[in-house]
Amino acid sequence: MSGAAPEFIPPMLALAGAAFDSAEHLFEIKWDGFRAQALIGADDYRLLSRRQTDFTARYPELDFLRALPAGLALDGELVAMVDGVPDFERMLHAEPGAVSYVVFDLMVLEGAPIVAQPLAERRERLREIVTDCGAPRLVFSDGVVGEGRA
Repeated sequence: MSGAAPEFIPPMLALAGAAFDSAEHLFEIKWDGFRAQALIGADDYRLLSRRQTDFTARYPELDFLRALPAGLALDGELVAMVDGVPDFERMLHAEPGAVSYVVFDLMVLEGAPIVAQPLAERRERLREIVTDCGAPRLVFSDGVVGEGRA
């Protein structure tokens, strides 16, 4: 692998519909932030919005992402927290140092796309990456299994 950051992958987006419960589905919390992919290279990273706007320079507090293993593409959300609760208004006017990166999917590992693998396997590997990183502003989203209505 060359160490170059992976290419942007169009994200999966939620579809409108009635709330439901299902033991075969993972439901994500509404984080009230900006959806972003982190594309990690050997000595750099990029944070791109779902429309590929580059957020990298806007959030220097996330510079720890450059220390993650090269060849990763993470899917998540940039979130401003107030007392542990997402605050979209604060996100709109976030000052440097106020944003965390909440991740919920691992799309590329060691430079190879893995989106065809089961979500549970991708998320388990993602949880390991977040734990190994140890950065307080890198947060793994547990989601909710089964009880989508709640």
